[in-house]
Amino acid sequence: MLNKEQIISSLKAMLTLVIGWAIGKGYMSEDTGLMITGVVMAAAPIAWSLYTNTYKANIAKAAEIPAVEAIVTDAKTANASPSNKVISEATAAIRNF
Repeated sequence: MLNKEQIISSLKAMLTLVIGWAIGKGYMSEDTGLMITGVVMAAAPIAWSLYTNTYKANIAKAAEIPAVEAIVTDAKTANASPSNKVISEATAAIRNF
C-alpha cells in the first residue's frame, strides 16, 4: 500500500499534468487552474485521514502491536479480520478475557 507522501506526490503530478493540459487547451484560465489545484491539495489530507482512520483500520493497527493479546469486538468485525487477535464477544467470554 502506498503511504501518504507517495499518494500526495502522485496527486500533485497528475493534477499538474491535467490542469496544465486544460489551461493549454483553453478549457480554463490559470486562475481557475490554481483554485482547483489548491482545493484538491487541501482536501487530499482530509480524505486520506478519513480513509486510514476507519474502525477496521484502527483495529488492524492495534492487532499489529505485540503487547496486545486480544481485541474484543462484534462477531462480524472479528470474522472479517485476518488477525487471530481480533475476537468476538462470545469468544472472549469462552476464553475468560
